Amino acid sequence: MHEPKRYCSEPWRYTMTARESQFWRKGDRSQRQRLLECLAARVLGEAVDHDRNRFVIMDEGGEIVAKGKIQAPNLDDELERMDRAQNRLN
Repeated sequence: MHEPKRYCSEPWRYTMTARESQFWRKGDRSQRQRLLECLAARVLGEAVDHDRNRFVIMDEGGEIVAKGKIQAPNLDDELERMDRAQNRLN
């Protein structure tokens, strides 16, 4: 029996609003970086909710401004981190 495919191969696509696109066009490098960080956090959650492992952020005109791939956490590292946190509490 085959295990069902967990993720869709198509990236989750997000198109910026008119306001976000305007900020993107007028912003300097640091402003653009902050905007992308905020958008990526939101889009990342949406992509995971829709079983996607990649995402694309586009401006209002459809031009791609960012692409991302969602990396699954390393379970060994996560368990070790949780173990250290638990030890600090004890």
